[in-house]
Amino acid sequence: MRIHYPVTVKVIVTEPFLAGLRLEIDAQIKRLLTEIDQIIYQQKLLSLEQTKNPKKQMTVQLQQLEIEKQKRLDAQQRMLERKKESLQLTVGSEVLHSKNEGSIEVAVGDEWQSVTMQEIILKDGIVVEIRSGRGFA
Repeated sequence: MRIHYPVTVKVIVTEPFLAGLRLEIDAQIKRLLTEIDQIIYQQKLLSLEQTKNPKKQMTVQLQQLEIEKQKRLDAQQRMLERKKESLQLTVGSEVLHSKNEGSIEVAVGDEWQSVTMQEIILKDGIVVEIRSGRGFA
């Protein structure tokens, strides 16, 4: 019988990994700042249009823009936290990269933990170890 099970993927922290992670975080922060600036500009345009034409109701659109701006501000805050956390990482440590799903053939008599407990360890994008069973948990 074939079953699906979770597979944990971890990364061994290296200098190139840290540099790439920080570049990625900085790029996301920059993108979010650009989006926030665009939303603020749209809000100003709508507010200006509403003052020129008071009969035209822009409240719903302004509220929606404020919600979108807040989502991006929250995401920016999360990215700043990730950046702060990245400064605490030490070379050689292992960090969670992702959780994926694998599938495996299971037969009567298989040891359940060795079937379902799987970890893949990456170093600079290369699989350096595959762990299974009780030994790593």
